[in-house]
Amino acid sequence: MGLVESNRSSVVARFSVLKCLNEDLLELLPFAGHSPPLALMSAHRQQIPTRGFEFRLDSVVGLDFGTISSLLASARALMFSYEKHKVLTRSVRNSGTTPKHAEDDYDYPEDLPQVLLNRPKAAAAICRLDPMARLSASLFGQLFLELHFLNPMILRIAYTHPMDDGQQRSFKVKFEGEGVDDYGGPYRECFTQISSELQAVKIGADKRLSCVLPLLQLASKSKRNNKADTGALSYVFNPEVCHTRDETITNASSSSACPFFAFDNVYWDQVALRIEMFAFLGQLIGIAIRNKIYLPLYFEPIVWKLLVGDKIELVDLKQVNMDAFIALSDLRKLAQANKRKKSEETLEDAAARAGVAVEVLEILPDLRWTITLSDGSVRELRKGGHAIPVQFSDIDTYVNLAAQTLLGESRVAATAVRLGLCSVIPASSIGLFTWRELKTLVCGSEELDLDLLEQMTEYDDDITSSSPHIRMFWSVLRKFSPPDKAAFLRFVWARSRLPSTAEEFNQKFKVQEFTSEASKRCPDDHLPNAHTCFFSLNLPRYTSHAVMRRKLLYAIHNCVEMDADFRLTDSEMTGWENADSEFAATSRERPGL
Repeated sequence: MGLVESNRSSVVARFSVLKCLNEDLLELLPFAGHSPPLALMSAHRQQIPTRGFEFRLDSVVGLDFGTISSLLASARALMFSYEKHKVLTRSVRNSGTTPKHAEDDYDYPEDLPQVLLNRPKAAAAICRLDPMARLSASLFGQLFLELHFLNPMILRIAYTHPMDDGQQRSFKVKFEGEGVDDYGGPYRECFTQISSELQAVKIGADKRLSCVLPLLQLASKSKRNNKADTGALSYVFNPEVCHTRDETITNASSSSACPFFAFDNVYWDQVALRIEMFAFLGQLIGIAIRNKIYLPLYFEPIVWKLLVGDKIELVDLKQVNMDAFIALSDLRKLAQANKRKKSEETLEDAAARAGVAVEVLEILPDLRWTITLSDGSVRELRKGGHAIPVQFSDIDTYVNLAAQTLLGESRVAATAVRLGLCSVIPASSIGLFTWRELKTLVCGSEELDLDLLEQMTEYDDDITSSSPHIRMFWSVLRKFSPPDKAAFLRFVWARSRLPSTAEEFNQKFKVQEFTSEASKRCPDDHLPNAHTCFFSLNLPRYTSHAVMRRKLLYAIHNCVEMDADFRLTDSEMTGWENADSEFAATSRERPGL
């Protein structure tokens, strides 16, 4: 038997073993605690007092599904992806809520939530000094106020209106003061805009970048690069948002019970509100999965690992706190260098040979069993740790405890996000995916597959794929940068990520002719026009590649309003006064503006 035949036989044998393993694992699924989606903390808010009681976060977030589920989670990397997606599709379908049927097919069901959102107000609040004021007025904050109090069963509705062109939805959107009907475009835009505003950055007085809204923070590498290019930035959950005075919430995910002491009501409400907002972020991610809308979220791997319950290690600290990672890594190297030190060698020589900075040796005499958290507060790693020096023999233990404590800061937010996610998508299904698979499930691919988009395009009767301006259009689009391609897709479809396959498209991209006589006489004087609800583009017959490129770029980056469906009357021009009040509040906070 030749080498090729031998390799082929080995591959077939391994595949057969994996196939048998998958069949056995699938037989275990019914015993793995396929519980319905979880109830949210906000649903039990009245049961949460402000003094002495025991409350286990891990008991409500579905992190532990029992022995069989733990086994399945440990073997998830060996399960076939298509089998996981079959399980997810089945569990999403079985846990979905069927809305009450309206008498007229073109009327919306009574139990389908309808939300009123004010985008000018969200834009005006960006300059507010108070981060929670910015968050409350943001599109995310407005949607939170509209939906977070609802029973999660309502958010598991997957309804398609006859005019929605196949787009499933869990709520209907009305943009206040904008002349737009929601036949899918505003609904998708809601998810896309929220993803953008959560990851929006600003430059502070110290010339450093930070997030405009406080739920996320820039990952360490993004802080160091300090470039406001969204595609180059990445994010983690902001641990400071969930910090508490007595550290009890932060310890909740690692301790058996979490006793809450006598907080004042205002303080507890603030902490609870922030945690509920993280839970709502999880709900939005779950709704997007149900409705097959990809979210352009640039989370670091540690976020996805926390959401699927993967093991978190010291190397993951690099994404959250680079300085702490370097310091703890050097301490570990120093401990190892001391163990391997030759008899005639000094500790300084051994440290230099191991590549440990001299500063690490200098801090050793003052090193205590404490660690500084992201908000500057100091936490003891052992009882009375402020007064206990760290011995050389205990450095490995110190490093492990310090890393666990720093990484544990993000667990509170991750636990809340997972709680929200699992109130919309059954937790047992989410637990089957690796962190990379969950990222792909939520975000899709960053790369816009133009071959797939062209394949899923149809044209007006008087246009063909070989029309000169159509060939010019695809040629120009292929030369766009990745951010410009994403902006184009958002311009025409209110989403910035394409479905992965042709089967996942619920509607085709339509390129249509401009109908006005003026545009036919002078096409270079007109901008393209898009209809996001119907995934269509009215494209003038531009006379050159240069004009086509210039007009498209201007439109996709400057024409983001949705106001072409109908003209508002004076009585319908509501909501702008809220934006004015936000501008006034900003002016009071920042008199120089």
